[in-house]
Amino acid sequence: MIAKNILSLISFLTVIPIKNSGFDLGYIAKNMYMFPLAGFFIGLIISIFAYFISIYVNNEILVGLIICIFILFFTGLHHTDALADVADGLMVHGNKETRKKVMHDPNLGIAGVVTIIFYILLMTVSLSIISTNHNDIVHFFKVFIIAEVISKYSMVLQAYLGKSSWEGYNTLFIKEMQNKLKIFISTLITVIILFFNFFTFDFGLNFYDMSFLGIPILVSIIILIIANKKFSGISGDVLGSTNEITRLTVFILAAFFW
Repeated sequence: MIAKNILSLISFLTVIPIKNSGFDLGYIAKNMYMFPLAGFFIGLIISIFAYFISIYVNNEILVGLIICIFILFFTGLHHTDALADVADGLMVHGNKETRKKVMHDPNLGIAGVVTIIFYILLMTVSLSIISTNHNDIVHFFKVFIIAEVISKYSMVLQAYLGKSSWEGYNTLFIKEMQNKLKIFISTLITVIILFFNFFTFDFGLNFYDMSFLGIPILVSIIILIIANKKFSGISGDVLGSTNEITRLTVFILAAFFW
């Protein structure tokens, strides 16, 4: 049963077509608390790809760009599109309904375009710096795994703490996460994975390690506060953009401070 749950979540969060994985939105929402565990396997796949690219391609910027593109397309561009929609929604003047209309507009606004450009640039630069550390294979793999685990947990935490801005797919996820046992299990899964990554390989936590635990989570809470102010709650786009921003936060920390 657990294996089926994880396969379903991986199929939902990536472009991997897993046959008979039980792909159903209600089923996915019910098992959202296991997002961090799915993130572990997603991060592992990304780290393997990134490792071999960093070995066989000599140009660091090109390596960063290739890894960035792989991550975007491997995850189906769904959350990247959400990031652009949220940027457009934040920039428009008006009430919640006006912002909702703009976010659901299939045409990409200037705010969305600029945001995606800066997002890709920051991802590429950060990943190019991270790729130079590929000789330390443990550290290299750890960064990508932590990035996916933290970004997936951030969505879970937002769904638990937040309220729905308007009726949609997000409503189902938020409803399912209003469960203290589920958020406890999700937090426990995240802590165990992080504990394994940090203590198994580093035998302790230093200041920069602790930043991986605190800063991305703080970023997700700030996004939640902004969403409550601008949209009167969170939506599927807010959750998706949180995934992208917290992942990028981990990469920036890994590239420049860790």
